[in-house]
Amino acid sequence: MHTIPNLRKALGLTTANQVRNRIEAIKDLLAGDLRRGPNNQILVSDAGLDLLRRLQELYDSGLTLTEASEILRASTYSTRHNGAAV
Repeated sequence: MHTIPNLRKALGLTTANQVRNRIEAIKDLLAGDLRRGPNNQILVSDAGLDLLRRLQELYDSGLTLTEASEILRASTYSTRHNGAAV
């Protein structure tokens, strides 16, 4: 499981708040990949990190977080409903 500081480094971000903003943007997609650890620490699974990386790639391409999250949500929904993933 990945902590906020680990996610910040993995995503190439400068602040923990940026990580939290990205988690909030796709919280519905991360529902099964988020946990609370010691001291109520936010923990994200490897699958959740993959989603956050995809979101960051879209954001880095020039999209807003809202636009990037909508595209990610649509592609994830499409993949799950076409039988490619469960």
